[in-house]
Amino acid sequence: VRDERKESILEQQRRALEARTKQAEANAAALGQPPSSSGLLDAFDNALDEWFGSEEGELGRVRKIGKRGSCPGCGCTLQSADDTKPGFVPASKIDAEDAVCARCYGLQYYGKVEKVLTAQQAVHEEVSPEHFRKVLAPIRQKQCIICYVCDVFDFHGTFLPDLKALVGSNPVVLAVNKADLLPKNYNQERVKRWVRTSANSLGSPKVVDVVLVSAKTGFGVDLLENQIRSWSSKRRQDVYILGAANVGKSTLVNRIMSRGKATEQIVQEKRERIKGLMLATEEDLREAELGNMQWIENDAKVQDLATDVQGLEELEDDDDDDMPEGMMDAWAAAARKQIEEGPNVEKSSQRELDAIGDRMAVEQGLMDTSKAVKELARLERKDVKEWERNMLKGKEGGVTTSALPGTTLGLTEFDLGNEHSLFDTPGLIVPMQLTNRLLMSELSAVLPQRRIEHVTYRVPEGSCVHLGGLCRLDNVGGKPFFFTIFVGNEVTIHVGKIDKAEDFRRKHVGRLLKPPFSEERLDEIGPLQKTELWAEGTTFERSCVDVIFAGLGWVSLTGMGRVDINAWAPEGVGVMTRLPLMPFEALSTTESFTGAEKKGSTRRSKKNKGSLKQRARKYR
Repeated sequence: VRDERKESILEQQRRALEARTKQAEANAAALGQPPSSSGLLDAFDNALDEWFGSEEGELGRVRKIGKRGSCPGCGCTLQSADDTKPGFVPASKIDAEDAVCARCYGLQYYGKVEKVLTAQQAVHEEVSPEHFRKVLAPIRQKQCIICYVCDVFDFHGTFLPDLKALVGSNPVVLAVNKADLLPKNYNQERVKRWVRTSANSLGSPKVVDVVLVSAKTGFGVDLLENQIRSWSSKRRQDVYILGAANVGKSTLVNRIMSRGKATEQIVQEKRERIKGLMLATEEDLREAELGNMQWIENDAKVQDLATDVQGLEELEDDDDDDMPEGMMDAWAAAARKQIEEGPNVEKSSQRELDAIGDRMAVEQGLMDTSKAVKELARLERKDVKEWERNMLKGKEGGVTTSALPGTTLGLTEFDLGNEHSLFDTPGLIVPMQLTNRLLMSELSAVLPQRRIEHVTYRVPEGSCVHLGGLCRLDNVGGKPFFFTIFVGNEVTIHVGKIDKAEDFRRKHVGRLLKPPFSEERLDEIGPLQKTELWAEGTTFERSCVDVIFAGLGWVSLTGMGRVDINAWAPEGVGVMTRLPLMPFEALSTTESFTGAEKKGSTRRSKKNKGSLKQRARKYR
């Protein structure tokens, strides 16, 4: 209601301004003077665009602009001379439209890549961190809009310390990705305020807006697209998407590209195919038999449709013995319904489609025919979801994505539909991130794929929490504190004693403690280095500080009084403290470990043994 009232007031003001402008121009014409400038009206239009979004910017869909000689998946230059270098394609396909390089093909379909083609190895210049910065260096000299993508789960680890120098004075729209990993019912406005405060403390450039998004689920992507399109239209500038490695930039670009396209494309293709099949009326279909179907232009199309319906036996050109009676009725009903509904088939329409098949099956005593209709509808929904999954991976014309740092190697251009472009850029390597040292299998475990199952332990003095075999947090002095742990669900958690911590880590790595998955990888990652920290809490209702392990996650501390802690991580991995992002989660996820009767746990059972205050009083 407030937005409608605001829009109504602005529209009235706009009409009054237009009337005054026209009257001024008419008066000037009567006096023989040139028409007055419309700059005031243009300024008012810009204000409306900034408030509600530009109408021009909302037209069209984001589309990739192919660049001849470049890989559409990663943006590197194609070549056929050396199959060990980035951009390799066979000579026979180097001129093919949308041909992707061998590196992208391996990542898209197998999730694998040769070590020499990774940013960790940096054997070739094209995959080196220095090359990525060289690609982005000209941006600070351009007049453009920056969409900076950071990871809410690893905010400080993915916020570039030199971002201000990298983007210059250009305005920044901060896209905070992976919001789907946060606990349910989190306060979005509080998280946005936290993001702005944290960004300012890290020396951020001019941030004009903060948008919480999830490239995986699509949450907030519409709002983000409208924001960057509006800013682009208003300032008449291109948009560059920047961010650290593994924040989901390319997945976000693919999500923007696929917005609304999946359902339209998949269902439209099926509509056109069925239209070509069903050329007769319902009455004709009821009388037709599969072996006598001269009214169908191409019999192969019938077989194509039949193979889409699971549970039906494969049809042959001249064999109709296995075709259930009444099956063509179900197909006809499905076809007509799809043609009538158009590309956007809602769930209610699918239920109606099923009802048609059921009714026809009941009339003929063939209930199993309804299963064919239901299966057709189910497969249609499945096709849409599969297309979206492939699109997010880059298989359907998008850009290549993977858990590997440095997947994108060059600039990839997209048409925003407002006479300006959007550019996907290489992810910059942040040396302090733990993920730079991990293999693909370890990255899959460390990088969360679904909502985090955080858990809280009461950790007394002399006890520690193992975060897999990668990091550890010790309580070395002070009162018992509650440690609320936010790491990927595949990272095991174990509570034990400090004096046996290193021996326990080496003995149980790959089993109770993972990742890594072997003692050899433990040696390759290197020994843990200690960082001495402290915190002081004033209440059990709210955590006092977060301890961050860059690239892995964080631990929130809740308690009363001072506590001295040692944070252990591989050398060079960032360890720091910050204001708590999720300060109230300890109230509902307290585990039952007390340091006495139980030697630890790798489970994430959320046993709420009363309020945190009550539990603290019990063990005080």
